[in-house]
Amino acid sequence: MFLLEIKKQMTRFFILYFCVNLINNLIHPVTPAYVESLNMPDYVFGLLFATMSFSNFLFSPFWGELSDRKGRVTVIRICMVGYAVGQFGFAACSNLAFILFFRFFAGIFSGGFLVTALAYISDMTEGHERTKCLSFFAALVTMAVSVGFFIGGFIGKINIYYTFMLQIPLLLIESFLFKILLPESLNEEKRIKDKIDFKKIMKIIDIEKGKDILTFPIIVFFIGVILTEFSRVGFNNSFNFYIKSALKLPPSYNGGIMGMIGILGLFANLTINMWLANKFDLRKIFPIILFTNSVMGVFVLFFNSKIFLFFAFSVLFYIFNAIYVPIQQSLFTKGQSSNYGLLSGYFNSAKSFGMITGSLFTGFIYEINKLLPFVAVTIVLVLAGASYTYNYFQYKKIRS
Repeated sequence: MFLLEIKKQMTRFFILYFCVNLINNLIHPVTPAYVESLNMPDYVFGLLFATMSFSNFLFSPFWGELSDRKGRVTVIRICMVGYAVGQFGFAACSNLAFILFFRFFAGIFSGGFLVTALAYISDMTEGHERTKCLSFFAALVTMAVSVGFFIGGFIGKINIYYTFMLQIPLLLIESFLFKILLPESLNEEKRIKDKIDFKKIMKIIDIEKGKDILTFPIIVFFIGVILTEFSRVGFNNSFNFYIKSALKLPPSYNGGIMGMIGILGLFANLTINMWLANKFDLRKIFPIILFTNSVMGVFVLFFNSKIFLFFAFSVLFYIFNAIYVPIQQSLFTKGQSSNYGLLSGYFNSAKSFGMITGSLFTGFIYEINKLLPFVAVTIVLVLAGASYTYNYFQYKKIRS
């Protein structure tokens, strides 16, 4: 009976988080067109993404700490309302300074989405079951992103502002649904009781709280997180702009491609990832997946002038992303029995730092040459594979 209740609770969690990620991604396929409609240069797209990622980076540990005290559901509801306010400001402004401000504001709250999701799963599961749930969660997120891209791209083809008009009220409705439908995962007795010290909580690395968590192998692991996010976001932003500015395709094409990637990513997570988790040491094969993904990046570059092959290898690149993301998420909690909120905050800060550097760097070099970002992404993926190879031998030494 108890296990049945847990399954029901996790089912509700997955459905609600699917909806959250779908809603959050309605705007993304139309953002390049929105930037273009404001007569701003291409690099502004990367700048907007980096600004949002920067505040995400700063505040992720805060949301993790807060959720360890107040609960996961409370924090996610606050974040949805705050993100809705930021999106309203983004849509209402045409001045770059104000747009950057509201991107920063939205990023403060968007940092809480993944932090609370990973902490919620960690609260409710352990061991192999956690790996399966994280794989399923990653599959749902990939699918939700793709459906959001598809719907957002379709609506944006009619009118860009219609996507904002749809997204903002849906975020508020979703916040209400979380309150009435999703039970809290962190019981009162498991919550941290001491008052929040805002001076400590806003430090990127709180030495006092993080010294037992941020061991050298974990730090190396997080360096790999930065590199993989640099690659993932750099490729995604460059791909979005490349098909818009170089191939002259409308947002609906982007949405359609992402929809197909979502279906394939879902299949990969539910089949390949489960098989890998059952058959292999995930820490050992993780670098191999990254090296293989870098090969896909080489093919994307090589076949950039042949549209079919360019799209085919881009899709394969995205599928390998879908495979490695849940593996990465499951590896960082291995060996931890508490402080899931704080650890998830550090993890998301590392991801956000990779997003900042990836979006800024690839955005600026895109102005020099439209293919340079794909070169950078491929090189950084090789470096990520190397860092996780080293990380594997670190943990192998610890186990022995």
